[in-house]
Amino acid sequence: MAEPNLSEVSLDKLRLWSSESLKHFLSIRKKNATGNFNELVATVYAAIESNVPVDQDAEQAERRLLHEYKSKLSVDNQVYPDPYTFEEGWLPEETVTLLSRKTAAFLISILLQ
Repeated sequence: MAEPNLSEVSLDKLRLWSSESLKHFLSIRKKNATGNFNELVATVYAAIESNVPVDQDAEQAERRLLHEYKSKLSVDNQVYPDPYTFEEGWLPEETVTLLSRKTAAFLISILLQ
């Protein structure tokens, strides 16, 4: 894949990128992709300034994992939405914790019979 021209990318333009885009940029260059948003922006900027090349093996591995993940969302030729993209419909953590405990207790009681 051809590398886009990054010579005109400024810090202000990088701040418009999403965290996921910044992490992707760094991960395919085998750079540390952790930290808060400003740290990611700074690391990407430094990678651009240093002309860090894309690691082809890392890029292929990331594409393979993305394909594998998307294939898991497809069952019997029906594609289901990615649950990590849902912004609504999640139960509060306290409710999930309580349900998990009740479910675990129920399963343990079955195993002990």
